[in-house]
Amino acid sequence: MDKKRLIEELNQVQVPTSELHDAIKIGIARAKKEKEEKPAKNKKNLIRSSGIAAAITVGVLGSGFIFPQVSSILANFPYLGQVYGSLDDKTGEALANKDLLTKLNEEVVSNGVTIKATSAYYDNRKIAITFEVDREDMVTVEEDLEMFGVDFKVLGDGHSFKKEGFNMSYDEKKGYIIINFIPTGEAMSSNYTIPIVFTHIAGTEGEWNFNIPVEKLEYKEAKIDQTFNDKNGEYAVTFDKVIHGQGSTSLEYTVLSDYKNDDITFIEVYDQHGRKYRATESDVENEKVGDYFERKYKKVGDRFEYKYRMTMEKVPEDIEFLTVNMEHFKEVSNVIAPLKTKLPYEAKSTRSDDKVVINRIEKKGREVLVDYQFVMANPNKEYLRDTLDKWGFSLLEIEHMESNKEIKIFSSGEHLSGNQRYEIIDEDTLQFRAIFDLDAGDGFNKPIKEFDFKNYAVEIPIQFMHSSAASVQEFKLDLK
Repeated sequence: MDKKRLIEELNQVQVPTSELHDAIKIGIARAKKEKEEKPAKNKKNLIRSSGIAAAITVGVLGSGFIFPQVSSILANFPYLGQVYGSLDDKTGEALANKDLLTKLNEEVVSNGVTIKATSAYYDNRKIAITFEVDREDMVTVEEDLEMFGVDFKVLGDGHSFKKEGFNMSYDEKKGYIIINFIPTGEAMSSNYTIPIVFTHIAGTEGEWNFNIPVEKLEYKEAKIDQTFNDKNGEYAVTFDKVIHGQGSTSLEYTVLSDYKNDDITFIEVYDQHGRKYRATESDVENEKVGDYFERKYKKVGDRFEYKYRMTMEKVPEDIEFLTVNMEHFKEVSNVIAPLKTKLPYEAKSTRSDDKVVINRIEKKGREVLVDYQFVMANPNKEYLRDTLDKWGFSLLEIEHMESNKEIKIFSSGEHLSGNQRYEIIDEDTLQFRAIFDLDAGDGFNKPIKEFDFKNYAVEIPIQFMHSSAASVQEFKLDLK
């Protein structure tokens, strides 16, 4: 499994610490096995088959498990800007260059291991804190994946915070950690003292308690109030205002959607000179429900209204307009089909006339072969081919599915196998073959020793047919 993809998936998981910890231990095992044996396969199973997908929501009350994202780190960091660079934090880099970081020197020792808080910032709406640990104190490091694990909790200082992301890096001298999160609620303070407790780092259990002060940097904001309509009439987006922080720029916008669970996100932003700005965070307004945060919405007529904020690299304040490319992610349920079914079997989309047709299901030796064809009005063949490297069919145990009415709830290792690999039968007519190796096992899935067609089904990936270049639209946003 590719390490960067693993990080991206784990940063999307927002569940209680104990569940996340278990999932990532399995994820490490799977990633190591895939690295040794075969190319990347169905990435959706990284999250779903660990038994936690039903708990995933838009936010979590400050818990995390940290892994590295960069594959090569400098031997040492003469200044904090390089640390933020290694942690892939563009805002931190920019603030370091302006000497606007809050420099910290708080050390806590537990079980002979010292964790040191080194810096923090509160820019725009994002809070980030960096920590370091001596390399000699890191008992367990997955060197082949360049990973080490850390458990932490953000206690809240009487406020609520949503985990926005996390990352780490290490060299021969130290391990470096960054925690990113945002305060939530109607009235957000300009300064906080944030209690954070670490309970595990690189193989050592303990308790490292910190109280980190952060103060919001100066910023400017201006109203925009420009509305654009989806060419297909399924949503409208209104850009409300632009916020210029010291190291980043944010756009706040409102989406009115015909569908409750659709998502409208930025993929590219350019200015009038053609300079591209990298999006660093995308946040939707949340509300706390129990221990979790869920996306907040209100009904406006027959539509659903959501509030978003997208943060990117700092845009100079003299820029007159931005060209914004936004992608429409449609919420479409995948289809479950028993292997013992009449063929051809058609799985139709609920949002278009597109469909997937299964033409053949066969067991050959210790492999199950599923031949299928995409029938689409406007197929993006390159996108489909590339996506099948990451997404595909899944093999499900029917008995387990029937015992849990929520199809997405699974137990690790006893019911689910990802698309081990796929073959192209005829690319011109979009015909492919999913191949399941019954003897293949990994950190998620045990080999299937006794196989009977009547006991298994396949999940057909309708969802990704709706994510293609056709769903991207361009809007010109005037800033002056």
